[in-house]
Amino acid sequence: MSTEPKLVVESLAEYRAEEGLTLPELAEHLGVAYHTLIAYYYRQRRPSPEVGFRIEESTNGRVSMRDFYPSAS
Repeated sequence: MSTEPKLVVESLAEYRAEEGLTLPELAEHLGVAYHTLIAYYYRQRRPSPEVGFRIEESTNGRVSMRDFYPSAS
C-alpha cells in the first residue's frame, strides 16, 4: 500500500469522465476559473471551504470537500 498522495483528486476526475466534461467545461460547471480548477484537480491548491462546499453541491455530493485532503492511511 502506497502512502504517497494521489496526483489528482480521483473523485473529481471520475465525475468529469462520467459527465463527459472537458476541464474548461468542468470549471464553468463548478463556477471557478480554469486555472483555479487545474490547481485543485492536480492537488496544487485546496479550495476554500466556501468553494469546496459549492463543488460538493454542484456535483450532488459525488465530490466531497474531504476529497481534496489526501488520507493519511
